[in-house]
Amino acid sequence: MIVLVTGATGLLGTALIEELTRSGHTVRVLVRDPSKLMATVPHLYSNLDIVTGNITSPDIWNRALPGVDGVIHAAAFFREYYEQDADTTVLHDTNVTALTTLISAAEQHAVPVIVHTSSTTVLAPGTLAHPAGRNSPQNSDRRNLYRASKVDAETAVQNYVRDGGTVRIPMILPGWMWGPADTGPTAAGRLYRSIVRQQIAAIPRAGNHIVDSRDVALGAVRALERGTSGERYVLAGRWTPLPDVAALIADTEQIPHPRTIPSSMAMLFAGLVEWLARTRRTTPATTRAAVRVLLDGHHNRIDSTDALKELGITFRPLEDTISDIAHWHHKTAHNPPDNHI
Repeated sequence: MIVLVTGATGLLGTALIEELTRSGHTVRVLVRDPSKLMATVPHLYSNLDIVTGNITSPDIWNRALPGVDGVIHAAAFFREYYEQDADTTVLHDTNVTALTTLISAAEQHAVPVIVHTSSTTVLAPGTLAHPAGRNSPQNSDRRNLYRASKVDAETAVQNYVRDGGTVRIPMILPGWMWGPADTGPTAAGRLYRSIVRQQIAAIPRAGNHIVDSRDVALGAVRALERGTSGERYVLAGRWTPLPDVAALIADTEQIPHPRTIPSSMAMLFAGLVEWLARTRRTTPATTRAAVRVLLDGHHNRIDSTDALKELGITFRPLEDTISDIAHWHHKTAHNPPDNHI
């Protein structure tokens, strides 16, 4: 198959290029800056069919889709710390309108399948006794603008499928993705680097569902090949206490463990980090809004059993993920010394 990947320079996009190539597919990528591919997949760069453009430009699909057998749509505008004054227009244009435009264009170009990358954040929270899953209602809390945009995107897919749309659109719902080649970096990549640089002195006693980006990529490829249209494939990963993640990073990198603090103190600590960053004119290692999202996930439990069984995949141990992240950082020198906070 010739498969188009959007968001190809991101954490998931990089893993998708690797997995699709490994599975024998021809990979076409839609990227804004092709040079970024040299930082993530230099060994595969010459094999890629590269289309340069932005997913928010409706005309881009006339260049990106001809001859394509399927699309994995991983591009999104993601900021886990979005506040109420965020640019909602950019968020909606990227996460919702670009998707619906892609679906219409796929019909015109006879593209049979699009895998839509959603998020576990669209699911109403679950509990240990009754975890969230593929049949959960949508999360009705729209205070987090990223979440609201992903709910709207999922609704658009569900409406399209209900109305008899001809493009098959399975949806994957990843948890908090960690993995190597996080050049962005994502929130996970920033946290990893901040712990290694000992910029974060304390970690809250909270947890979340963590999944390796490469496991999500394999799930996406399996959904491309055999996923059901309109179905949610929940790939949340395992619920893991954040202090355990920090300790694993510290042991892998042979540095002292950050101390832990009660989750009730996390917001106060994040406010201090933000204040120090403002005074030093640097990027904060964390923010109050990012901590708020983390704490929201602390009591949430999500079940991925259905997707793992139907797609035939498993979640690798977190130890393997952290080890591979460390190896990538050391290999690519993406972890230079920095001032401590």
